[in-house]
Amino acid sequence: MLRLRRWTWPGQCVLGQEMTVDAPILIGSPPSSGSTLLSVMLDAHPDVACGPELCILGHPLLYRDFDLFRRLAIGIYLSGGFTSRDTFCNVSAGLSPYAFAYDDNFSFYGFDQGQVVEIFQRNRNVDDFLSDLFGPLLKLEGKRRFAEKSPTNIYAVPEFLDALPAGRAICLIRDPLDQIWSLKRRGFSFGRALSIWLVETAICLEHAKLDRVMLVRFEELVRTPEKICEDIEHFLGMTPAVGQMLDYVNRSKRVKVDSSIGLASWSHNPREALSSGSIGNGRPNLQPQEIYAIHHAALTGVPDGLAIRAGETAKLVIERCGYDVPSCPNLDVSSARSFLASEGLLSGSNTPPTNFQERMVCCPV
Repeated sequence: MLRLRRWTWPGQCVLGQEMTVDAPILIGSPPSSGSTLLSVMLDAHPDVACGPELCILGHPLLYRDFDLFRRLAIGIYLSGGFTSRDTFCNVSAGLSPYAFAYDDNFSFYGFDQGQVVEIFQRNRNVDDFLSDLFGPLLKLEGKRRFAEKSPTNIYAVPEFLDALPAGRAICLIRDPLDQIWSLKRRGFSFGRALSIWLVETAICLEHAKLDRVMLVRFEELVRTPEKICEDIEHFLGMTPAVGQMLDYVNRSKRVKVDSSIGLASWSHNPREALSSGSIGNGRPNLQPQEIYAIHHAALTGVPDGLAIRAGETAKLVIERCGYDVPSCPNLDVSSARSFLASEGLLSGSNTPPTNFQERMVCCPV
């Protein structure tokens, strides 16, 4: 258990007694997999507080070597950015390939950037750091357990579990065609959307082999929410409150005040009641050449520090997820290669992509 030390909330007196915090919960997924929906459902539970994304907990180095991580964090905030802009180098050094932290969300937890730096400065271990970071929110909401949901958390699940023996992690996955279509609607290129889905879903599948990790399929969460919520409660050892979790629109504080919930491109907004309207939209909207690319994509050039293996194909990942592999369209090889090259997916291209996931995915056609 984490143990909160004495702390102050702005405008309140110093607490005179320590409070215990039940096992922390880490939630991660590829983007557009339903993690925001799950986070507000958990936030509606009477025991759990789950605020907006922080991203901080998605760095393996936070758990491997907290002193080094905190000094790095202080340096980043004082200097204004990462030491290296090469995401492969950052991942090998124990950082996630995305932002260091989502500073805009600090205010929900009662902090500004300077106060977060102070938390790093005064703590010497990850337990105390997490206590300082989440304690005020728990006290304010009268809850005893925090969950942190950031898609980037998938990059630190093993380290989180090693450092916090009572911790639990949940990874979400989604039908690849629906997820890729959702990312395209958000403005991602097809090549980047495919690469993100393949790399990060493969990571989730590897984590699902670990003790204290639960894999949740978005479609099951939406279609059979009572059962999935019961399974989650059992996995997390929570008191039964499925009815309150399903009433997240009225019971989650975030639904009312968190401006980060919901994107204009989403078919379903977590501020609304559950709907299956976002299931099955990918297949009729993706183009034949995009289905062709999904059928031929494979992992390659995986950097040190990731759990996935080079050579694993998208078809195998789809099967491991329990989804149907789409039939491969019969395309002219020359036109297929032209499309793959335009999306940065052609093996042996002279202009390799620069985004992290795209550097690990190609179609050897």
